[in-house]
Parts: sequence; C-alpha cells; structure tokens
Amino acid sequence: MWKRFMPWFAVAGVAMVLVLAATLTSADAPPAQAAKGPKEPKDPPMQPAGVAITPSRVAAVTVYPGSALVSREVDVPPGKGLVELTVSPLPPTIINSSLYSEGSDGIRVLTTRYRSRPIQQDTRADVAKLLAELAQLSVAREKLESDIKAIGQNLAMLGKMEGFMSVTTIQGTEKGVLNAEAAITLSKHIKEQRIETSRELVTLKQQVKANMDKAEFAQRKLGEVNTGTPRTERDAVIVVDRTNPAAGKVRLNYLVTSASWRPQYKLRASKVAKDPVQVEYLASLVQHSGEDWNNVSLTLSTAQPMLNAAPPELQSLNVGVVHLDELG
Repeated sequence: MWKRFMPWFAVAGVAMVLVLAATLTSADAPPAQAAKGPKEPKDPPMQPAGVAITPSRVAAVTVYPGSALVSREVDVPPGKGLVELTVSPLPPTIINSSLYSEGSDGIRVLTTRYRSRPIQQDTRADVAKLLAELAQLSVAREKLESDIKAIGQNLAMLGKMEGFMSVTTIQGTEKGVLNAEAAITLSKHIKEQRIETSRELVTLKQQVKANMDKAEFAQRKLGEVNTGTPRTERDAVIVVDRTNPAAGKVRLNYLVTSASWRPQYKLRASKVAKDPVQVEYLASLVQHSGEDWNNVSLTLSTAQPMLNAAPPELQSLNVGVVHLDELG
C-alpha cells in the first residue's frame, strides 16, 4: 500500500519545494518602485527676467528750431567695478543714434546703447476698472434722467398753476373780489420757480452730455485694452566702471523731435514821436515729445544740430632738422 502512495508523496514534495523557493525569491526581490529607480527632478518653471530701472530725472533741455537736446541725470549706486544702468522709459520721439553719456569723478562710461522691448500688458485690472466706471456712469445717468423727468413734471404743474391763476383772476375781476396782492405773489412765485427749474434743467442736460462723453471715452478705452496690443518700452543701457565707491551720477543726452520754438516780438510806441519804442522779445515753445519738462533748466538755441557732422581733417606738418653750424 505504501508503494502505491509513494509517487504522490514525491510529487507533493517537489511542489512544496517549488512554493518555498518562489516565496523566498519574492521576499528578497526589491519592490517595484525601487526597481524603477529614483524619479528625476522636474525642471523649475522659468521666471521672466525683470528689468531693474535706474532712477533718473530730466535736468536740462536745449531747444532748437526743430528738435531738442534732453539731458538726464542718472543715479549710479555705490560700489566699485562695472555696473549696468537701465534708463526707462525713453520718449517715443527719441532719435536712436543720438544717445551719448558723460561720466563724472570716479565714474567712467564704457558703452551707451539703445534698446526697445515689447511688454505684454496684463489688462485684467484695467478691464475691471473700466467696467466699474461704466457701471457708475450708467447709474449716474439713470439718476440724471429721473431728475429731468421730475423737472418736466414740475414745469407742467407750474403751467397748470399759471392757468388756474389766469382763470381765478378773470373770475375775481368779473365779481369784483380780486385780491391783487395774492395774485401778484402767486405770479411772482410761478415766475421764480419757472426760472429756477429751467436753470436746473439746463444744468442736468449738461451733466447728461458730460456723462455720455465719459462713457464713450471709457468704452473706447475698453476696446483698446481688450485688443491686448503689446506696449513697447524704449531703454538706454549704460555700462560704467566705478573707481570711487561712493554713489554718483552720469548724464545721459539724446535728441528728440516734435519740439520747437520761434521768436515773437512786441513793439510798444507812445503818442509822442520823440519817445523811444519799446521792443519785447518773447519765445513761443511747443513740445510733444512725451516727456515732462517741468522744473528743468531750459535753453533756447538757434543752432541746427547735425548727427552726421564729420570731424575736422588733420593736416600733416613737415618738420625738418637743421644743424646750427650749417646756419653759420
């Protein structure tokens, strides 16, 4: 009987050995996540590089008959070595090739160049502001129109009072019981109310027109903002070398168009022929450069600046050597 079951015991033993081997192998094997290796770190999102604007102000302007030379004082931070200064925004009427800079004690200008860069504006705040302004203008317009309607009703009531007064006056005259003082008082009241109401009506109509103009302007600006057109900024990039650690200044100069001036004269003479004639010399200045020229040192010039002027040509000099004994 044991011989009959021996093959089955052998098969069962082999199966048990295989199960134990598989269990040990799975226990020693690393987990699936470890087999894949460590995760590679993700690249950090790229941030747009900001442009640090150097403080500057317009210090002096020289106006020519058809252009102007603008001089800006640019602050240089303390420290030694090279530093790059960015002056922005420059006016849209600038002549790009006219940029040049002047250093000061301990500050040497190495390069000055012009740069333009487009800026995509985030117009969400501007759109929200314009929509809020349009809503306020709409509410104000509804109130004005309601006031105009009420004034129209008041004028109609004054008309009825005037008609009632006329009938009452006629009836009182026929009956001989006319109260002249009461009629005059009522007539004066109606007249004053009509004048005051008419003035108020004119004022309200003017306010309605101003409201409509503001709403139209805000609507036009809203259309411009929604287009998302990028704005162009114009910069001057100045590289300076600082030998003095203290803070200093450099002067940036450039020409702009859309600026001019012309003389004006006023002659004043008296009735007496022998009296001298007074001459007043004035200047009419117009500028649409896009910059603020308040509190600057202004100079008027009749010169014509030339960007393509050539330097003077240097002539060669011939030098000869003569011995003194040859002269004697």
